[in-house]
Amino acid sequence: MSYGLQVRNANGAVVFDSNSFSVRQIYRAEIVGQGFNNITIAIPGFDPARGVVWGYYKEGQSQVGTIDMSSISGGAVTFQAVSGATVIINAVHFQ
Repeated sequence: MSYGLQVRNANGAVVFDSNSFSVRQIYRAEIVGQGFNNITIAIPGFDPARGVVWGYYKEGQSQVGTIDMSSISGGAVTFQAVSGATVIINAVHFQ
């Protein structure tokens, strides 16, 4: 038995197989929302061709929703803060 994640397209072909990659988290930040302004942060060493960035926001200890990344350019990511909530940003590289 093997463990991992496989993602298939509409035709059933495997487009991602976690058994073929390893994942390394390269960045994690918690940012307290100050209004609904766009925030741009630089993620040191992040290469969009080798990984992904995602975010979510939480109030207290509960995850409330996901963050829409407005743009990713090189190692810079822009997203909209959520007033009164803590935004969690994660970045990983696939190897």
